[in-house]
Amino acid sequence: MRALRITGLIILAVSLLSVLPVLGQRHRDPLTQPEIDQIRDASWEPRDRLKLYVDFARARLVALEQMRGDPKTKDRPQQTHDKLDDFLLLYDELNDNIDTYVDRKDDIRKPLKVVIDADNEFQAKLRALKDAADVPAEEFHAYEFVLTNVLDTVDTAAEDHKKLFLKSAPMDPDLNKYDLENVCTSHPIMSKEEWDGIYREAWKRFYTDEHVETVLRRAHVSGIGLSKVASALTVFSGSVRIEEVHPLQFGLGRRKSRTQRRYGMPIENPFVYYPKRFVKIARTLYDWITLLRRYRAIRKRVKLDPNAMSYTDEALTPTAAGAQDHFVEFFADKIPNTHGAPQRMREPAVAAE
Repeated sequence: MRALRITGLIILAVSLLSVLPVLGQRHRDPLTQPEIDQIRDASWEPRDRLKLYVDFARARLVALEQMRGDPKTKDRPQQTHDKLDDFLLLYDELNDNIDTYVDRKDDIRKPLKVVIDADNEFQAKLRALKDAADVPAEEFHAYEFVLTNVLDTVDTAAEDHKKLFLKSAPMDPDLNKYDLENVCTSHPIMSKEEWDGIYREAWKRFYTDEHVETVLRRAHVSGIGLSKVASALTVFSGSVRIEEVHPLQFGLGRRKSRTQRRYGMPIENPFVYYPKRFVKIARTLYDWITLLRRYRAIRKRVKLDPNAMSYTDEALTPTAAGAQDHFVEFFADKIPNTHGAPQRMREPAVAAE
């Protein structure tokens, strides 16, 4: 019995010794020594530490792209597997640090913007690797599991990061800004100025004179009255451009009283208030008249065009009988991968003869 016990212990010891190198390789430290030094030298401030982990994870994906693009690379499937594994370990370290800061109730809103921006970048690169068409099936199978695991981890964490940011996002205390055209909270990526600027730019780009003419030509061909459409375009365009309010909040004439001001704001001197108010009204009227005349000129040009009824574009092209309209799907890759976003239609597989 003693001999058998000793033999069993020897077998167990040999088994452990053979497994230890594998475990050490599997759980190797993904950080290089210089990166470890940077982490050690960095303070525990979220801004510095989270940015380092983002940079290290990004470097792994860049190295992965360079390796796969090098025709001299040997053992490409295994190297792809290892670099994806290194990226996953670093990304998990990033999330562990975020959890630590949340538990400490640190303010991580600014560094979270960097992380959320990086999440979008990581998702795009990983999906490009997954959807690559020139990868042999045998090679893809070698790293398919780890790639799927990495994608699931990044997708889940990206949603968590956005929720965490919104949960900790400050709300503007001025309740007068809670309308349709003022920024009253934070955006996961953009600053307040960028968000407001993009909102204004969107209205400006839609209501260019060229697009207004396009809309009027489509209406004319479709049998819709040009006067009605032109009036709506004038109001919607001018509301934001001139009055700086959403069209649904637009009204004819804005009444303001000199003596009615918000709490804490001083009453203006009448010799200052009324001249300034008069100039504002005159400028607004001038802008409205100018916009109205310009749109009327466009409407007249469309109406007098002898070829107006033969106008056509992609929006007016009818769908063939029995066919489905996949117009939106062509822009699926331009729309973020969020719930409810359209998905590009895949070409049906052709059976081999």
